Amino acid sequence: MGNCCCNYSDEDEGKQITPRIRFVNGRPLQQGYQAINDPMSIHVFDHASQERLKLNHLVWRHFWKCDLISPVEQNFQHGAAVLDSGPGTWIIGLAEKYPTVTFTGVDILRTFPKRRPHNTEFSQCDILDGLHYLDATFDFVHQRAMCDAFTKQQWEDQVIKELTRVTKPGGWLECVEAEVGFIGDGVATRKISDAVKLLYENDGMISNPGKELLRLFHENGLENIQHQEKDIILGKKAGKFGEAALENNIERLRTLKPFLKPLLAPDITTDSQYDNLINTFKKEVNQVSSSSSQPVVWRTHRVIGQREFSRSYFF
Repeated sequence: MGNCCCNYSDEDEGKQITPRIRFVNGRPLQQGYQAINDPMSIHVFDHASQERLKLNHLVWRHFWKCDLISPVEQNFQHGAAVLDSGPGTWIIGLAEKYPTVTFTGVDILRTFPKRRPHNTEFSQCDILDGLHYLDATFDFVHQRAMCDAFTKQQWEDQVIKELTRVTKPGGWLECVEAEVGFIGDGVATRKISDAVKLLYENDGMISNPGKELLRLFHENGLENIQHQEKDIILGKKAGKFGEAALENNIERLRTLKPFLKPLLAPDITTDSQYDNLINTFKKEVNQVSSSSSQPVVWRTHRVIGQREFSRSYFF
């Protein structure tokens, strides 16, 4: 759907962020960002993290063969109001395909696409501070790849409630997330996956988004809930998109080095040992990719639900 090969530029965009942004200890942020130096935080919101999200958009779109699964595109032919929470990449192709639909993008950073169709608008905001829209504003609300952004408690207390609040009665909410580890039999693959899952659990974050989103959709009174899974094959076996998915995940693992390394002790205690583990993981993935063995996969989830016509959302 739409054109997934657009050229995006964040130059000349004001890269301002809210005070809750933090960065990994010792990792330089893109010039122009402000941040609170919290060495205990694994949350990373900078230019590099936003670029990974944009690449993930292309990868996920390739494997899912769609931009959304909610039954809303037929209504798009007659015009609709759509909200997307994220860096804005998802919006561009759909906005070009559906010129009568108004697309609104919100994100905590102002790294939105510079080339913007006439029917799009973008706004910097933090959903934890509340979306600055009235109740029941949008026919369709979409959010993706936010497991790194919120704790489990924030998902429960604020995120899904706020997304539901701005959805019109009868409108649809769709959340798309990936599991934090990988599914594969290699020693390095299992070791890394176990450590990442433990890190997220220790930080109070969601490691299995499919299960948690289903629960939260039900608890917030959404109806006609559906859940789909898609395994993204990592490495050469899946061609250029599989290689891109692998490299994107490896870069993410590198940013988490200060936090994963203590969890891998006593086997891994130095930076060089950690780097060797990441290199071994990459070799495992590509060795499997060139054989008849089961590939290493990165599992993604889509959960959709429809807001009830009769329920009031004043939290």
